[in-house]
Amino acid sequence: MASPSGPACLLLSGVALMMLTTACRSPEQRAESDEQAVIADVAAVCAARAAVEEAVAGVEGLTPESTVEDAETAGTKLDQAMASLRDANTELEKAEVKEFRDQVELFRQAVAEVRRQKDMTLADASVALQLEAASVLAARAQLDSVVICAEPEASEPAASANEDADDSAPDGASGDNGAAGENGDAGSSE
Repeated sequence: MASPSGPACLLLSGVALMMLTTACRSPEQRAESDEQAVIADVAAVCAARAAVEEAVAGVEGLTPESTVEDAETAGTKLDQAMASLRDANTELEKAEVKEFRDQVELFRQAVAEVRRQKDMTLADASVALQLEAASVLAARAQLDSVVICAEPEASEPAASANEDADDSAPDGASGDNGAAGENGDAGSSE
């Protein structure tokens, strides 16, 4: 069998290089990288929410004088915005899980380091482990958290419309705060 050449070889080389680079990064570097991914994914979720709000406004703007084409266009924009929101939520969930995994690895390393330092006092070991444990707990809380997007500083009517929508949401759920799922379930898989 002939070996790959041309674009296929470059693709394989690129994938191998990426895997090698990832494997060589320290847990601290992976944690930092994954934290940045979470930040970027939160921004993507917020942008997708804004697109959904804009699409919903298009649906709300339909009148008896609107054409079928207007309704189809509004529906298509809403479908596209919901797909973007679903994709952004999926990426955010993945990034949050990676960040949690990284923090767990850093905690394991701290435990191993404490175990190696036989002259360390229990008080010192406790302080060292509590700092790492706090990072694990914060990353775990982030998995359960709801993304809160900053409201753009716009006109008053838009703000009051959002408040009205929040007040009418069933079971105390707000239409503006569920990041991980379309129904506001921050990543639970029921």
